[in-house]
Amino acid sequence: MLTIDEFKEIVEGHSVPCEFSHFKEQIKPPFMLWGGPFKENFYADGIVYFSNDYYEVELYTRVDIHTEEKALENYFKQRKLNWKKDDQEWLDEYKLYVTTYTIYV
Repeated sequence: MLTIDEFKEIVEGHSVPCEFSHFKEQIKPPFMLWGGPFKENFYADGIVYFSNDYYEVELYTRVDIHTEEKALENYFKQRKLNWKKDDQEWLDEYKLYVTTYTIYV
């Protein structure tokens, strides 16, 4: 499993500004926010049979969402991260797209 510091170093190494949880001041998109580690359990009959640790990364952009997503996905692939693209939505209030990725470690 990647430690928090190792994961932070990886995601903050991408060409898009990145912070844990939030930026202290407003910045222009594209930017990323990350959180975790979280834990997902597979359980039945009150017993946890398998536990999977993961982080979440949110990519915020205004203009060329597909180019930004592809660049980030290639970056994850180069770093041999197991990822899943979870959601893509338009935030009308902020005029931003957000794409959420789950990174399994």
